Amino acid sequence: MTLPPIKKDHILSAIQEIDKEGVRKGRHSSTYDLIYEGKPYPPKLVISIATRFLTGEELDPDGFDGGQGTDSFKLIRSLGFDISKKNNIKSIIRQFIDQASTDDLSFGHYPKSLDGLDLKVSFGKGNQAKIPWICLTKDPHTIQEGIYPGFLYYKDVNHLVLAYVISETKMANSSWGLENNEITIEHWFKSKFGENPYRYGKSLVKSVYNLNEGLDYSDLEKEYNEILSVYSDINTNNTNYWVFQANPKIWDVKEALSDNSVTTWNVKSHKDKISIGDKIILWATGSKSGCYALGEVTSDLYFGLDEKDELDYFTDDGKETYKDSIGVSKTDRVKIKITHNIFNKPILKEDLLPLKEFEKFNGGYQGTNFSSSKIEYDKILEMIKNSSSKQYWVYSPGEGGDHWEEFYTNSLMAIGYDELGDLTQYKDKSEISNSFRSINNIESSAKNHVKTIFDFSKSMKIGDIVFAKNGRSELLGYGLISSNYYYDKNREEYSSCRTVNWIEKGSWIIDHFLAMKTLTNITNYKSDLPKYEYYWQRLMDNFQKTDMKYPLNTILYGPPGTGKTYNTVLRSAEIIENRKIDSYDEALQIFKDNLHDQIEFITFHQNYSYEDFIQGLRPETDNKSSLVFDKKDGIFKTIADKAFKNLKLASISSNELSNELRFDKALESFCDKILDDEDDFKINDTAYIFEVEDDAFRYTGERWSNHSNGLRMKFSDLKEFHRNNVQSRKDVKKLTGISGLANQHATYYFLVYSEILKLLPSQVETSNAVKRKNYVIIIDEINRANISRVFGELITLIEPDKRSDGKIPMQAKLPSGDIFQVPSNLYIIGTMNTADKSIALLDIALRRRFEFEPMYPKYSEDSLDVRDENVLRSINNSIISDKGHDFQIGHSYFMDSSEDPYDLQRRMNVKVIPLLLEYFMNDTKTVCQIISKAISDTKYSIDEKSWPLKITLKND
Repeated sequence: MTLPPIKKDHILSAIQEIDKEGVRKGRHSSTYDLIYEGKPYPPKLVISIATRFLTGEELDPDGFDGGQGTDSFKLIRSLGFDISKKNNIKSIIRQFIDQASTDDLSFGHYPKSLDGLDLKVSFGKGNQAKIPWICLTKDPHTIQEGIYPGFLYYKDVNHLVLAYVISETKMANSSWGLENNEITIEHWFKSKFGENPYRYGKSLVKSVYNLNEGLDYSDLEKEYNEILSVYSDINTNNTNYWVFQANPKIWDVKEALSDNSVTTWNVKSHKDKISIGDKIILWATGSKSGCYALGEVTSDLYFGLDEKDELDYFTDDGKETYKDSIGVSKTDRVKIKITHNIFNKPILKEDLLPLKEFEKFNGGYQGTNFSSSKIEYDKILEMIKNSSSKQYWVYSPGEGGDHWEEFYTNSLMAIGYDELGDLTQYKDKSEISNSFRSINNIESSAKNHVKTIFDFSKSMKIGDIVFAKNGRSELLGYGLISSNYYYDKNREEYSSCRTVNWIEKGSWIIDHFLAMKTLTNITNYKSDLPKYEYYWQRLMDNFQKTDMKYPLNTILYGPPGTGKTYNTVLRSAEIIENRKIDSYDEALQIFKDNLHDQIEFITFHQNYSYEDFIQGLRPETDNKSSLVFDKKDGIFKTIADKAFKNLKLASISSNELSNELRFDKALESFCDKILDDEDDFKINDTAYIFEVEDDAFRYTGERWSNHSNGLRMKFSDLKEFHRNNVQSRKDVKKLTGISGLANQHATYYFLVYSEILKLLPSQVETSNAVKRKNYVIIIDEINRANISRVFGELITLIEPDKRSDGKIPMQAKLPSGDIFQVPSNLYIIGTMNTADKSIALLDIALRRRFEFEPMYPKYSEDSLDVRDENVLRSINNSIISDKGHDFQIGHSYFMDSSEDPYDLQRRMNVKVIPLLLEYFMNDTKTVCQIISKAISDTKYSIDEKSWPLKITLKND
């Protein structure tokens, strides 16, 4: 029969279902397994279930053939999955470990067989016995007194192999010395074979091979090592793997590595597990998050200080954060040795996360120490060895890109030249050239063809970037190479393959011609545009992530507990990343990393004001002791200014950008100069700077001794001097953006500005142009404030067409005289609790400027793990009929993970019932009716005599 057009996603869905529900009775495979992430699955069952995910109905597994050369196996392999023969020790042990960990096995008999495979093992002197199942546990004290130790305590893979081959016969019990009811395999190992269990583990595996026909013993050591690799979380040498993480904003790990000054590490987690010989992945967070080195632990945990050389790499932020402890505060730490220093060519997070080995990677969260795995460490090590530097390729997926859809769907790239067969048989270009010319009967060198074949099979490396093209003017996408070359003999054409994690797919028409060849290495091509150093950077710029098309102004509204605030985290992360984010944990980390930078969060309340939100005036005194008012920007104006600055820098020319960055660098150097000097900075004979704030200098003079707070000289004003090319004090007075600056103070400003210019660098690095970013302000409980008062004139400015890039851009003059405009890259997300009727409804003028997204209770059909769902549904149905939809109970009240059998009782008594009493104004009769109906089918009843009202167990 003809199989339906199953895709890779259907296969993965089938695998997930089998993981969850197990292999159906009678449907284990007898000869072959589909192997995915090291686990075996029956191929025909996978095809059968996958068909249901495509068509809605399963195929009868008996209705189509399986085995080598069949359509079903060809289909599985074409989608990138591996199929291997079962009869080898690796698959047997896999099956044993997987099934023994889930089945309820009993003592003293042989409850199961291995899919009919009757294994035997020798126990010395020619004795043989069948191999039974043996339950595994990491707790030796689970063995009951007087019962044969059917449970065996295991420590690593060698011991799992032994547990597999030990028989539950009296002969084995007596001759192998298993008399102790609390015996561990490790203890038994040492008593029998000394300190080298690895060698004897291999011997026992070998005996299984020799005694059982059909088990190929062609390469025992390789096979055994593969077993250890599959179960790498259980290490035969007790080596642990860790992520040691640094925040470059606190400690400049890259600079420290460049000077070979990383010799110790602060340990805050896993203190009792980190030991000498453990392997480490040195990880840096931030915009260039990734692995910057590999190393190993060289000491036990000790209580000590940073090494002297390490202290130099604390940043200014780090010194401020730890100013009372740097160099004097001891911490728990270990000594480390850097074995692979790749600070100049790090392997970045964006290169690793698409790989399957990093699906559960722990780096990037808050902290310094995380657990890792041998798989993750080895993959990075492989990438370091395979690639001294990343390469970039332009590639045509078939003639005219006609195989693009297939290759993208199957995470594949392939080339033709099938007449040459497996390309690994050719040692160099000359052998490829001779074979190609001979087969095609041509005399020319066929240089371009030979180079394509050689590069595809030999030069490309794991971690390289591939740009897929159609013709010479269209890009189709790009991806990351994740496998070495392999030859797929089951493909009818394009049999020379590599696996690629395609990251982007679409159509990008470019304004220049791409290379004509099927495959071209463009790594070292220089760009003809000054904006880019290399040509590949120009191509990559085409894939700048497109906007998520979220509205600029959104309000999420609904009853309490429906996930409004929860979803603002996900929404804001997607907006600033410009991509879909499926993992809430990832979104939360992005949110945390960007809070107070690209994201701001505020909760409105009844006393919140315009001065808090936009701008207010704070009292100060000038040099004549008269009262003046200093501007203080609120949270909205602060993030709006950041967003507007980004828009400006992203749009200006490289010369303008260089000018901005040069002054920023000079200002930074001037601040450092003042901070390093123990004395105040003398402006002239009458004034001096005595403090450096985040955005201004504080200055004063002897004649102002009664006003020690001084005056503020804002950095933004000094930057305006530079933008307007101020040449003298008179030019200062011409600047319209700086108001109220008396002649004397204009002199102070100009003198300080002149000092900064002395530190102006001749040039700064601007090869990486400023990219446009998105910014988000989240306003939780937006309806709890007096909206008209808080927003003021912004009621108009926040409209999309009135923003900076809108069709009718508008500005407003704030009470301080500042000109203000809302930038087009600032998103406003509000949340509104519809049950909070004590506050006036949202201002109608503001309402029409926002898009409203409803968020009401969800249930299990929405793929949520809602506990006691029937209780929640009943309560909400009663509320809807009495008070309407806006007063429902949100699903989050029923989603905690507690396994406490009294969880429903706690939830109802401390969360739900108090809320219902508030909704119904302490009408206990109505609330009792709602609760009684909801819990009628549970083991609880309502205690009407209690106050506060509560539910209890029926037998209480």
